[in-house]
Amino acid sequence: LIDFTMTDSNANNYPQVKIGAAVGRNADADSIPKEGSGAFVVYTSPGSSTTDGEDNTEERILPFLNDIKFIKTPKNLGVAGASNLGLKHSKGQFFIRVDADDFVNTNMCYFMKEYLEANNDAFCVSCDYYLVDNFENVLERKYSKINNISCGVMYRKDLLLELGGYNSNMRHREEEELRKRLGDTYKIHHLEMPFYKYRMHDHNKTKTPEYKTVKI
Repeated sequence: LIDFTMTDSNANNYPQVKIGAAVGRNADADSIPKEGSGAFVVYTSPGSSTTDGEDNTEERILPFLNDIKFIKTPKNLGVAGASNLGLKHSKGQFFIRVDADDFVNTNMCYFMKEYLEANNDAFCVSCDYYLVDNFENVLERKYSKINNISCGVMYRKDLLLELGGYNSNMRHREEEELRKRLGDTYKIHHLEMPFYKYRMHDHNKTKTPEYKTVKI
């Protein structure tokens, strides 16, 4: 039913990176339920990664290879390109992606799927989110209708493909470009429940000079 894609390019700064969350293995943490969902990890070469230190992402993924589809690319595709690769390999009716350093609530997929099945006019549905620090302390609640982000948005896969997916030329702000291209063609719905936890740290790409200068 649901294809869950995690994009990653060296999340080594986060030893608790939630690869296990994708397949519901972390009993002590918020996670994505394995039942009824397909989990993909799209790993891109960390050539342009902003994280520091030796990359051992592949070692962290090894214990989950029986539960996920692991896709490694020879070069860094950027978030948009990696997300499109996950979208291309997906087989479910719905598509959702998260960043490797963020967290989601166990019930997120269930409620968002139920919402889309009950609202046929929705192109996608986003959820509210918490800003959290490296220790998962909640800093602030954000409302996606006002401050939208690119993750934690569940799409109808067929409509997202019809629109052309993400623009792979966009290294940043790919979600904003997608929404601009969408225009008034379909409706974006918002579920006012904070299922997503967006980790704030020194390497958020939204803080980089490149991000701030990208034109939509």
